[in-house]
Amino acid sequence: MQRTIYFPRIKNMVVETYPELSSLVTFLNYSKLYEMDKIVATIENVMTEKKDRSLSADFVERIARAISYSYGIYFELFGLTDKENFEAEILRQLKMRISPPIVKVPTSLLKGACTPESEIWCICCGIEGKAMVLINPFERDYELVDPNSIPGKISFFNLNIPGFSRPSYITDGNNRFNKLKKIL
Repeated sequence: MQRTIYFPRIKNMVVETYPELSSLVTFLNYSKLYEMDKIVATIENVMTEKKDRSLSADFVERIARAISYSYGIYFELFGLTDKENFEAEILRQLKMRISPPIVKVPTSLLKGACTPESEIWCICCGIEGKAMVLINPFERDYELVDPNSIPGKISFFNLNIPGFSRPSYITDGNNRFNKLKKIL
């Protein structure tokens, strides 16, 4: 099977943070988002302050939504039960090369998984046969995951920054940063 990587530079931009946040933070680093260091610091401070809140996949999705609302990034969430439709949609998203899909994967399918959470978000940067080429947030390397091994509905989201570069329309970074802090 031939491996096709549509977003090869992402692997070199993995940021060391909580594994549960790795995919989101790596995406922000890859996109060169305005004030990314402040965003990451805010997220990590929220996690430190709210000891009762876990880093569940749902909470990480909430963080992604908060970032998109605060910074004017397009957030698109998908949930598909049909594996063939999922494979076709992932391939379509990858081939457009606008934004890498971030897929919710059971941690039991990933090597080196060391978290109490049962699911985690992983960046999908390519395809090999019918398997997705994901960046494993625990080992920070490529890993193949067959969509058929994911039980039930498969969720993924895209964060689409226009031109997939630093948003030029953000002029008041402190105002956006304060909005993000309030949302989280």
